Amino acid sequence: MKNINITIAFRFFKKDRLFAFINLIGLSIGLACVFFISLYIIDESSYDNFVDGDIYRVALNRQMPNESHDFAITPAPLCITFKNEFPAIEEASRALFTPEIDFKVENEEKEISFRENSILFADSSFIELLSIPVINGIEEPLTQPYSAVFTDQFALKYFNSIDVVGQKILINDTVEYTITAVVEDVSNKSHLDFGILLSWNSFPNVDNPGFEWVTYNAYNYVKLAPNIKPEDFEKQMATIVSNYIGPQIERILNRPFEEYESAGNIHNFYLQKVNDIHLHSRLTHEVKPNGDFQYMLLFGVIGLFILLVAAINFTNLSTARSIKRAKEVGVRKTLGSTKQSLFVQFFIESAIMCLVAGFIAVVLFIVFLPDFNQLASKDLSISQVNWVVQLPIFVAIIVLLSLMSGAYPSLFISSFNVVKILKGQVTQGKNKNALRNALVIIQFSLSIFLIIGTVVINRQVDYLINKNVGYDKDHILTVNNAYLLETNFVPYKNQLEQIPGVESVSTSIQVPGRQVFALTFQVSGRSSTERYRAQSITGDRGFMSTYEFEIVEGRGYEPLRNDSLSVIVNESAVKLLGWDDPIGKKILPATFQSEVEVVGVVKDFHFTSLHEEIGPLLLFSYDLNNFIEFNNNYPTTFNIRISETADVQNVIGMMSDKWSTLVHDQSIDYAFLNQEYEELYRTEIRFGDIFMVFAIMAIFIALIGLIGLSSFFAIQKTREIGIRKVLGAPVGNLVLIMSKDFIKLLLVANLISWPVAYYALNRWLQNYPYDITISLDIFFIAGGTSLFLVLLATGYQSIKSAMINPVKSIRID
Repeated sequence: MKNINITIAFRFFKKDRLFAFINLIGLSIGLACVFFISLYIIDESSYDNFVDGDIYRVALNRQMPNESHDFAITPAPLCITFKNEFPAIEEASRALFTPEIDFKVENEEKEISFRENSILFADSSFIELLSIPVINGIEEPLTQPYSAVFTDQFALKYFNSIDVVGQKILINDTVEYTITAVVEDVSNKSHLDFGILLSWNSFPNVDNPGFEWVTYNAYNYVKLAPNIKPEDFEKQMATIVSNYIGPQIERILNRPFEEYESAGNIHNFYLQKVNDIHLHSRLTHEVKPNGDFQYMLLFGVIGLFILLVAAINFTNLSTARSIKRAKEVGVRKTLGSTKQSLFVQFFIESAIMCLVAGFIAVVLFIVFLPDFNQLASKDLSISQVNWVVQLPIFVAIIVLLSLMSGAYPSLFISSFNVVKILKGQVTQGKNKNALRNALVIIQFSLSIFLIIGTVVINRQVDYLINKNVGYDKDHILTVNNAYLLETNFVPYKNQLEQIPGVESVSTSIQVPGRQVFALTFQVSGRSSTERYRAQSITGDRGFMSTYEFEIVEGRGYEPLRNDSLSVIVNESAVKLLGWDDPIGKKILPATFQSEVEVVGVVKDFHFTSLHEEIGPLLLFSYDLNNFIEFNNNYPTTFNIRISETADVQNVIGMMSDKWSTLVHDQSIDYAFLNQEYEELYRTEIRFGDIFMVFAIMAIFIALIGLIGLSSFFAIQKTREIGIRKVLGAPVGNLVLIMSKDFIKLLLVANLISWPVAYYALNRWLQNYPYDITISLDIFFIAGGTSLFLVLLATGYQSIKSAMINPVKSIRID
């Protein structure tokens, strides 16, 4: 019996090719999109899964007068203190990032010099505590001083092999480290990001209990003892503040710690589960940019939308074509078929359709996975799919889709009354039309929501990228790692200034848009316990003019002045400090020996991304020659302003040529500031691109379903159209008659989706301090686009039916 049902199903698919094609296309694309989204969600949810679930990172909420910050980095002595004084801690470990370090290695071919910044100094227990997989090497490979651990990718990169245990590397031409182990590169699946681990105990006096309690520079991790709850241990951590941080602050300020706290300076340590960091943590000084749980959740909702749109297509087309199958149902019932057997027949047809669509979806998934990886900036592969777990999930999705899309049509068609069928009195009835119309409205509403979402998200991304940030980022080129020039630093700067098209050249320690340096300070004349925090940028005397920052009060830095004890503040700093007349005021930064005097106020500009509001900023300056002599080192960056008419490629070529003659073992590292700025919003750009692609897929599925639905309706109204044409109705009126029902449903869908979209997207925009306004034109764009698509889908079939010879239309049986 089952074989007969399957045979009948395939015969019907062959006979009604339009129905089969539309449903296969819709279901296949819908399922493929769901597979992509599922794999994306699974990947995002799998970060740090190799780490024991009871491992936590210590974070710090630091409150100061008028502001609060949450830090991923905490004082380095926490780790030893946890081990020595807290029975609730089973194990603790820590790591800190280093600046870029020069290395020399010898592989089987030659000696290689390189510079890397993917480096962590880590405790001996770091690898074991975080369960980082070890490929080969000794046990506890970071125990001895001057030990190094390479990831397998870095070992292949520099030694062309992972069998590198025992190899030596030379750091900064002075210190030799021995490779003691090779570990798996977990950077793509972890909040961590490193290529090399160096032993922490290579530092002298690193474990002095009083070392840097007021400096945040380390990532501290703990494993709680059994039966210890995180919230209970967080209460115990309060003793760290009173026993260690308080006394050190008292020594620095010469004031009671209670007075310091009463002024609004609070330290609150808390725990973050390592498995949750990637999706739920956006603290200051994260190891690298994390994912976003809201984005993952939204992609899951889009996947459900697409699946729902595909199921609605199937349901609507099945019920719409039910009249064509009325005679078949009547004959089969007359020959003895029961309602149950007819239900099984039609449900098998739905299941077969979904299974074939599922197979096609898997093929599409495999074929387009590289394109999805490029779109999502992922490195997903078929080998990552855990088929034991995920295949049943995919099968369940297909079964669920079969039930969603096939159960009602099967029940509906099999319930036809045989007497009415044979008398030719079968109609779908008002209730059936009402259900179909409701499904069409839902489909339209989802499509309109996605159109509005696409417009809003892309406008917000464009706003973030193109907003005036307070300086001309479009004509600034930076040359990084400038200190590699060493004694050729000043000659190279002079050569840059002679290149045609270069308007100015300055040097700096920090660059706007990159992570700038934060410091605390006190204001002269106010209590030393009244501390403030600001970001700072330090550059030479020409730095501000290169960036064309606007001075709104006082003066800027001048070439012939000695401004070593001067500072320029931004408007936000003036507001924070409550100064009516800031010029001449003095502050004492925590790292300075003397007070510095405010000589100017710069107009607020965005020195970080638009994810953060503009905060207080201090701009310091140095004389280049004095900087080199005093520090016995060189600034990190050249900032080059290029004229609008310059031949940029010629400028880059001349910069590179001059660099290569002075630095032989490192190629020039340059960057366009506007491109770096755009990278700050890579997450939003990627999210917008993915959202738009899946929105287009959902709208396409809805569109082809609408085409199929309109074709069935056109067949039903062929005789009506013929009569109207005989009576003189023009083609335009006939097209309107064919489309008006859909237009009414579209109007209802707009009325439903507009307020829902406004509420949801407005909530999303609240994540940004600087955002667009959801203006009325966005909804008109969505309404107009949806109307155009409806007319496009129904228009062709309407015109085709209207152009048929009315004699033939009326004579249709």
